[in-house]
Parts: sequence; C-alpha cells; structure tokens
Amino acid sequence: MKTKYIKALKKTVLFYAILHLIILLGYSVYTNNFKLLNLFNILDLELFFPNIPNGFMSDIFSVLILVIIYIIFLK
Repeated sequence: MKTKYIKALKKTVLFYAILHLIILLGYSVYTNNFKLLNLFNILDLELFFPNIPNGFMSDIFSVLILVIIYIIFLK
C-alpha cells in the first residue's frame, strides 16, 4: 500500500518539475534570455555561490553537469 503513495508522489514531483521547465523554456524564448535555462540558475545556487550563473564558463559547466547526471541515470 505504501508503494502506491510513493509512486503517486514521484509522479507528482516529476509533473511539476517538467511543468516548471516548460514554463522556463517558454519564458526564455519570449524574453530571448536563455540564461534562465542555466542549470545553476534553475537550482538557485547563486544563493550559496554568488555569480555562479554568470559567464560563458558557467554555461559550459551547466551543460557538462547536466550530461554527466543524464549518463549516471541512464546506467
């Protein structure tokens, strides 16, 4: 019986995460500001590390971390 609730919770979290990314993508296209899609910006890491979402290297590291996490989940 517990697994039914855990599965529902996982699906709910996944649904809202996907919805959040769709809204961010739409707003990024609308405002032509693709910095909003930077992983560090999405996770609000600038609260702990100021200026982390700024600059070209931040964009490179953001994509690199995203790919690494994808590969880890793929296995």
